[in-house]
Amino acid sequence: MRQNQVGGTGAVRRVRGSAAVGAVVAAALLLGACGSSDAKGGDATTTTKARATTTDPKATTTTSGDVDDLHGAFVSSEVTGYDLAPDSELTFTFDGGTLSVNAGCNTMSSGFSIDDRVLAWTGAPAATMMACDEAHTAQDAWITGLLTKGMAAEGLDGGATLTLTSGDVAITLEAVAASPLTGTTWTLESTIADDAVASLPAGAASDPPTLTIDEEGIVGVFAGCNRGSGTVETAGTTLTFSPIALTKMACTGPAGELETQVVKVLDGEVGYTVEGDTLTITNGAVGFVYRAS
Repeated sequence: MRQNQVGGTGAVRRVRGSAAVGAVVAAALLLGACGSSDAKGGDATTTTKARATTTDPKATTTTSGDVDDLHGAFVSSEVTGYDLAPDSELTFTFDGGTLSVNAGCNTMSSGFSIDDRVLAWTGAPAATMMACDEAHTAQDAWITGLLTKGMAAEGLDGGATLTLTSGDVAITLEAVAASPLTGTTWTLESTIADDAVASLPAGAASDPPTLTIDEEGIVGVFAGCNRGSGTVETAGTTLTFSPIALTKMACTGPAGELETQVVKVLDGEVGYTVEGDTLTITNGAVGFVYRAS
């Protein structure tokens, strides 16, 4: 089996149809809530523990024409000039000409440019539709405002550390290593339908579905109610699942509905990407975002 590892987190959270990501619910309301892009939550420094790093993010230059060369995921190790919401961090994922950012709740995605070492989104970002508390909603608006205005960037030439600054705000990001496709327990975090990303239903979130793939291509599935197994073949950016044989426990409510989606998505040839600790699988207009656990 051949693994496909693309960059480092997300949380992907960025959505792909076969090979393309796009969590595509327009974020005009989010942008309208941003106010000044230099707004601060406070002057304290919030530091989060950096994850395992990789020292080989692809390099880019300061010209906007070379943004396709920048790949990988980076997670915040230090933020000054703004108090992050408790137990949260910032994750930046570069894939070709797209930058996705997760600030602890929703993921915002847009094309980006790098001109004179200023990193900025080139359009209004699309956003997922998670319900966020007040602190995370404000945090989404804050980082959206900064990247809409543009942030001075250092470390774009292939280093493992990326530093972004705007006014009194400084964000230090470290490259994160991609979790291996095989040998990892992947826990379902959100669902994809018609290019929109949603959190798991409340009745299923306490015991979410999981997926494991071993080196021999044997698949283990907890579908939300029943458990099962099958096989999978890897080729490039696709996985091809055999029919998953599940146990026969009767399932009702949100867990049963989610199990029906699992069976639908993990069927036949699907597109997939691994970015940091996030696995995204898409099967036509539906899909899943898993997190390594």
